[in-house]
Amino acid sequence: MSAPTTIHIFVMGGCHTYGYGIPLGNGFVQRMVNDWERLGLSVKVDYFAPAKCRKVAELLQDHPELPKNYDLILLQLGHFELMARSFTSLFNSNTDYNNRMYGKLSEVMDRQSVPVDIKRLHAVLPDHEEWMKKKSLPELKHHFWSLLKSTFVRIYGRVREPSYLRQVKRQLLLISSLLEVHRGRVLFVEPFPTADPLTNRLRQWGSKLIRQEADRQGFGVLNVYDLLNRNPDCLLSDGAHLNDVGHYLVWIRLQKWLRIHRFDMGRTPKNAFNYRLHTN
Repeated sequence: MSAPTTIHIFVMGGCHTYGYGIPLGNGFVQRMVNDWERLGLSVKVDYFAPAKCRKVAELLQDHPELPKNYDLILLQLGHFELMARSFTSLFNSNTDYNNRMYGKLSEVMDRQSVPVDIKRLHAVLPDHEEWMKKKSLPELKHHFWSLLKSTFVRIYGRVREPSYLRQVKRQLLLISSLLEVHRGRVLFVEPFPTADPLTNRLRQWGSKLIRQEADRQGFGVLNVYDLLNRNPDCLLSDGAHLNDVGHYLVWIRLQKWLRIHRFDMGRTPKNAFNYRLHTN
């Protein structure tokens, strides 16, 4: 079966989806697009990023027809929510906490109802000073306290899930239910690890939840958390974002998934698709 004239991709998630902090074109999504275009295919990507889970759910609720327009729906959710924050905030349900650390990007995150121009987005960076104040990275004195908080959350979580995580779970499950009818075209990407112990505890929790929901609903899921966690040199100096190496590792895993489930990169363009992406 010949490939469609244009592959239309929906991308929604955090700043990793457009390659924050690395040269434009080196992000894992852009690598996928570049390879397809080298095969002679036409690829159109709509980026809804960076996006909070709450805004993703609102977009899908307000525009239920939107996913029908895409051949591949790629989501990397939870990076904003699953990061180190005020410890007491983990025990309330306000998932918009720490919004200020993103500086100008906060405004972008609050209006994710239309695709963004990633070239313009690359020029908008988080407030670095505020970020460094909030994050508990190894080079900061707060690393020990982050590790202590992580341990407490792990122990506490055996008895009762913190209110904040319950709210994040509700948002993720709502998004999952809204995409259920499109499951044949949906690929979830696990949250990425960081250098911060508490953030990693939250990201592990999020990865497990996404895997469970993907198995239940029949979504595709890209397992990358453990891969990246074994490669600490895949992070930028801020300890929170992937560098070129990290994005390359994700792309290798994504490429493998596409070959198995969607797309044979070794075939000629006119016979590229194993089957049409619109499987439902």
